[in-house]
Amino acid sequence: MKKTLLFIALAAGMLLASCTKTIVTVVRPADESPVEQKLIIGVSSGKDALTTKAGRPLLSEAAGQNIDEIKLYFVNSSNTVEVVKTVGALEWANATNHDDFGKQLEVTLKASNGEKLTDTSNPYTVYAVGYSVGTYTFPMLASVTTGSSASWTESNFYASPSADAEEIFAGKVTVYVKNRTLPDGSTQSYLAKTNNGGVEDTPEIVLNRQVAGVTGYFTNIPAKVNGIVPAKLRLIASNKSKQVNFVNLVNEDNSTLKTNYIVNGSGSPAAENLPYYASDKKGYKVYEIDLAQWFEFGDEKTYKTFDALDINGDGYVGYLDAICHVYKKTDSDAEAVTGLTPEQEATWATDIKGSSETQALSGFWKNAINEANTSAKQQLVAGSVFAGEFVIPFKSVPSTNTLELQLVDADGHVLTNWNVRVPADERYVSGTNPEPSTGVDVTSGLTDDTQSIYNIYRNHMYSLGSKGLINDNPDDGGTDPDPSDPDPDPKPEPDPDDDGSGDEDNPQDLTQNNLLIHVNDQWEIIHHMEID
Repeated sequence: MKKTLLFIALAAGMLLASCTKTIVTVVRPADESPVEQKLIIGVSSGKDALTTKAGRPLLSEAAGQNIDEIKLYFVNSSNTVEVVKTVGALEWANATNHDDFGKQLEVTLKASNGEKLTDTSNPYTVYAVGYSVGTYTFPMLASVTTGSSASWTESNFYASPSADAEEIFAGKVTVYVKNRTLPDGSTQSYLAKTNNGGVEDTPEIVLNRQVAGVTGYFTNIPAKVNGIVPAKLRLIASNKSKQVNFVNLVNEDNSTLKTNYIVNGSGSPAAENLPYYASDKKGYKVYEIDLAQWFEFGDEKTYKTFDALDINGDGYVGYLDAICHVYKKTDSDAEAVTGLTPEQEATWATDIKGSSETQALSGFWKNAINEANTSAKQQLVAGSVFAGEFVIPFKSVPSTNTLELQLVDADGHVLTNWNVRVPADERYVSGTNPEPSTGVDVTSGLTDDTQSIYNIYRNHMYSLGSKGLINDNPDDGGTDPDPSDPDPDPKPEPDPDDDGSGDEDNPQDLTQNNLLIHVNDQWEIIHHMEID
């Protein structure tokens, strides 16, 4: 009998306009002189933005953002780059949080720096890209500087990752140079979003995320497969892109494009030739989880092998075994453990430290993310594992399943697999469900071939298991257990009272034959995908 496990949705903040048009208005008194030419930069992410350092890890489904440099290219009607402006980390640090999207900053073009735009007869097109320094290179834009008279073509507006893909944002807007007469009779230039716009019509450019996010959050991992002990969980993909193309950034009415169903990656890198299970197909690694980094086993430890961690004897290693370890359950009584008692729930946060009555959880499991990252702590369910990567979007490969989750042994042999599928009513097929919203520009020729063969779209979050927001309590740094909010959380089962706030954790249970993956379209709208 086919079983499905439905995961509860993400933070309500992500349901806000991650990629929709944002109206930002700056109102000035009629007699106030604008300071040079102004433009508002907005970065779309979601209300619950993460604030971490460059190259932030993808630790949750929150629509966070990280940028420390923005490049702005002002292109005139002759397709010549007239001004290039860089907004550096110190200036971007002054950006403020906006209620309707992510961060925003008003920037000024200064004539003293040679940045003033002069053509009042024709519009300018402004292209912008935001990223963390060192994460991407821009081969065709490297020599484009202010006054270089460099010719602009949109096909040259792309980036290549320096290593693995990281967050990167881009946007585009049309602006008009207008003049007004000041009370003293002099003329002052300003930028407007329309040809007839006044001083208060300050243009804004909204940058949207150009990569996808892929996470995996798992518990109850098979202890053995046909007598062989596993070593890693691995997600592979049928394709991979090595270039991010900044295309289809706005639609015809100059509003920000809702980036549904856009594949903006291109160029497959050298083949990695990772095998699919029981198939001659080959793929690329998305992420890999080394079980030895999460579970305590080895020659000098209490548990000698990974399968020895299956304390309750159900064939899987997960949160119930963590409970058995902490409360010193033996093989004979471990089968009775189905979860924490109310008394244990009340004392779990201190019990996991170990005492005469309990054993320290650290002898069984550790949160490898928190050990590796001192700047961003993440609360996880005891006995679970987690991985996340940013991915450049890519097109599907005919006759090859797009994603496959694998359990592999120490020699890299695939022991078993779970195929990642799109439910029938979530496939993208032009003219059918789901029909794109009005104004959405669908890249020509894109369609999802089957439930197992589909494209990876930009600004989508693909998640196995539901991971809430980062545990960033400023009082404890997300590290010290609190009885009211213990870390690690001992309750991985879906909460029937979940209000969609994103605070609940539901790792994917790998005992299931048919499981669900959810896709957070735009990191804003939730779709569900299943694996078998």
